[in-house]
Amino acid sequence: MRWGSERVDETIKRVLLDSSWVDPPDAVRGERLLGNIAAAADGTDLVDRVREQGTMCLFGRTIAGLVADGHGEVLGERLPLDLVAEECARTASWIDLYYAELAAILNAAKSRGIRPVVLKGPAWQIEFYANTRTRPFKDLDLYVDTDEMAPFGEVLEELGYRQATYDAATRLLVPVAEERNRAALASGRHATPHLKESSVPGQLFRVEAHGPRNDHNFHRIDTSSFYANSRPLTIDGAEGRQLSVVDSLVYACAHIHKNLYVHTPVGQVAMPKLRWFCDVRQMFRVLPGTDVWRGLHDRAAGLGQADAVFQVLEYTERLFPGVVPATLRVPPAALSGTVADVVDDVWRYRAGSSSFEQRLFEPHLDETRYLRLRERGIVGGRVTVPGIGARDEPPALRDWPWETADVQRLSGLTAPDWQYFGTHVSVGVRPKSDEEFSASFALLRAGSVLGVRAEIRDERLWFGQRSGYYHAQDCVQLLFEVPPASRRVCNVLLVPKAADLDHPAALFHYSGSELAGTEPVPGTHVEAAVSGHGYVILAGIPLAALGITEDTNEIGFDFCAYESGEPGQERRIVLQWSGGRNNVRNPSYYGIATIGDA
Repeated sequence: MRWGSERVDETIKRVLLDSSWVDPPDAVRGERLLGNIAAAADGTDLVDRVREQGTMCLFGRTIAGLVADGHGEVLGERLPLDLVAEECARTASWIDLYYAELAAILNAAKSRGIRPVVLKGPAWQIEFYANTRTRPFKDLDLYVDTDEMAPFGEVLEELGYRQATYDAATRLLVPVAEERNRAALASGRHATPHLKESSVPGQLFRVEAHGPRNDHNFHRIDTSSFYANSRPLTIDGAEGRQLSVVDSLVYACAHIHKNLYVHTPVGQVAMPKLRWFCDVRQMFRVLPGTDVWRGLHDRAAGLGQADAVFQVLEYTERLFPGVVPATLRVPPAALSGTVADVVDDVWRYRAGSSSFEQRLFEPHLDETRYLRLRERGIVGGRVTVPGIGARDEPPALRDWPWETADVQRLSGLTAPDWQYFGTHVSVGVRPKSDEEFSASFALLRAGSVLGVRAEIRDERLWFGQRSGYYHAQDCVQLLFEVPPASRRVCNVLLVPKAADLDHPAALFHYSGSELAGTEPVPGTHVEAAVSGHGYVILAGIPLAALGITEDTNEIGFDFCAYESGEPGQERRIVLQWSGGRNNVRNPSYYGIATIGDA
């Protein structure tokens, strides 16, 4: 039986979801677990899958309880029990070493007047897993105030840590430029993690310093209130801080959400590890009272994570029915009203492969219902594409009647930091004014040609990238899904100019193909005018190049305006019209463009 097959996947799902982890399973659940394990065709496959999902210690605790109840002989026929026990013991030992190291860090930091807040695994293992050593973690994430970043780095260096990368071949730490990292720490930005060799060969202690504006999970949102809301935490006799219960849940949801959308391999729809959903489940299991979670959605919205919390709770409830309090399974302000009724359909729409992660979260595609939702305007933006008449030779793009178009305006001042179903700042910082960065676009049709006009206000233009990296400079992105709900995406970058381009260009990228060169698709025409305050770019694209036929009247569509900021840096701001993260691969949240007759 091949690794990762459906029977093995279904077994791990049932075993893990039937387990209580902290308390031994009762007789009824124990018999059910035995039946599930006995149904597995290959116990080694099952163990490998458990390890991949980061839940080996939880699985091992359940197995140990069954062995203690006298089921060892039956289980030994199906599972490599020695391997499971050995790996769980090794993880518990490593956690103990990490706790001793964390205690040393907290004591040293306290002597300098610094009180770090311990994030994620080390704190949650104690509070939500009853300190059973069943929740592994691979590093120490510590939150400190911005003005404490540099002194905290000095504390770590005094303890033997170095900002470095690890060469697995030579097992040596390779130092990085200290000036760059010191500057990053002093400014509150994310710097290279601190590493230190441990007493276990090949195992390194790893410490990441997070601050109010450098936490990857919060996309530059100010999280200084984390510290004000934090609580005492004692680890091996050392005094530290931990997040409040509500902030712990928001952080867990943000972490899952970020990995779901940002760390998705090309061509795949990835899901976070099951272990992270176990964290959410344990938070509710240990603290089920609704009073504890009062104000959760308001707090999540204040941290820019309303969508993340709502959607992760939907997933958690699907995995662990009855765990999430009913009072929390309501949409936050950003998803109010009728949208609450369709989130499940949106999730089911975006998942499409047959991988274990997809089956775990019950993906069932219902294109008909999803299309009805978009037609009713419940999800996605809407823009009309008026026809200006079929002509053998359409006029120059700048002479098209753009004043008749349905102009869509994108302002970073009024757009939320993040939401679905509408204009938002999807990456980077909010512009201080429309003059700093804003955008508008319009679409027209002339016979078999789709015309696009985008006007960008931008005080910091930079066109210094080369082929393959145009998306990291000032440019415009158009995304077409033809027909809607087909998940066939054509991504078009409109580039006014670049380091290796002395003329504007349109670069086409289709689902399942590599980005084409700098030459436009035959029949495509692009014009651009750049000034000191921004640029206007126009494109005439053959409908056939986008997969649009003469009888197509609706397509999925999204528009993004990119602002590069500094030369060589990633995009500073992205204004997005109607789409989700990873919108190149996932068109679930595109808007609808209604195409008029030629």
